[in-house]
Amino acid sequence: MAECFWVPGPYIAYGLGGRWKAEANGVSVKGKLKFLNDYSGVDSSMGGNSRTVPYTKPFDFGANILIGYEFQKNLYFHINAQLGFTDIDPSYDGISDETSSLKTAQGGLSIGYRF
Repeated sequence: MAECFWVPGPYIAYGLGGRWKAEANGVSVKGKLKFLNDYSGVDSSMGGNSRTVPYTKPFDFGANILIGYEFQKNLYFHINAQLGFTDIDPSYDGISDETSSLKTAQGGLSIGYRF
């Protein structure tokens, strides 16, 4: 029996590790993502320039929705989306930037077969 469904709900996430890559004007820079609630001073891992290291807060929560369709022959597809509610922009020396906000948004598509 074919079936269409949707599932809303919350999500909670905690960053354990990650990588970043940036390209501009033919120059490519990459490194490890750093998770901090508050950073200060200069980061020596990037040659003394803290602006070249991406920092984000490690904790995030938000809303998740999954919409899918399952066919009679066990073939299915799902589309999912997540929208973060937490501002993951860290503060600098205990002072947060009230003029900007950094939030997460993700999406995905799955196609599969159930045995």
